[in-house]
Amino acid sequence: MITVVLLIVGFFAGAINSIAGGGALLAFPALLYAGLSPLSASITGFLVVWPGSLSAAVGNKKDLKKLPRKYFTLLIPCLIGGIIGMFALKATPSTTFDSVVPWLVLFTVTVFIFQPELQKHIKRPAHLRPQISLAIVWLGVLLVSIYAGYFGLGAGLILLTLFGFTSIKSIYQMIGLKNLAGFLITFSATIFFATSEHMIYKYGLPMAVGSIAGGYLGARFSHRISQHAVRILVSSIGIILVVVAFTKF
Repeated sequence: MITVVLLIVGFFAGAINSIAGGGALLAFPALLYAGLSPLSASITGFLVVWPGSLSAAVGNKKDLKKLPRKYFTLLIPCLIGGIIGMFALKATPSTTFDSVVPWLVLFTVTVFIFQPELQKHIKRPAHLRPQISLAIVWLGVLLVSIYAGYFGLGAGLILLTLFGFTSIKSIYQMIGLKNLAGFLITFSATIFFATSEHMIYKYGLPMAVGSIAGGYLGARFSHRISQHAVRILVSSIGIILVVVAFTKF
């Protein structure tokens, strides 16, 4: 029964990640429900997310083909920052991680709830959006990727916000680049923690299978799905998760 639940949750987590980001706010509590510790749920979450991010990027391939090549260089700080975050996570004792999880979840949910305000500039035409130098975007991506390698929840939302300060023309190109960056970080983390005792494959693999289908379909139909409805749903789940996290951990 738990396998079926995880498969379904994985599907919706993958779909939500490809559309608006924040799918980990579904995957993380589902892994906790399966009996994993916060540290194990966080590490196993990397295994869950990367297949969906990859399939979402494939679903965004038409948009990515139109993306100027210089923006693919932003994947470099993604990888570097992600690896730094992974080493930091590996060095964190389980008890210490448990104590900071409620605050990390609160930060993620806050970012998600205020996503429309943070990303208000994204939907403007490229020539009307505020822009910063690519070097500063590089630095921002590096810092966010360190967080992504350490915990990951909400990192995609912040990356999308950063991409909005470039001259990338289409929001769907930004989403495609965000999905590609998410794949790079979470796939690297899956390899990094592949032999860790906290990587629980029997729970992570069913969710990963579900996220592949969800990520691809979400990306293909992202133009037709209401991001507002998705945000309301995930924000509600996130608030519940914050309450549970502060109560339990």
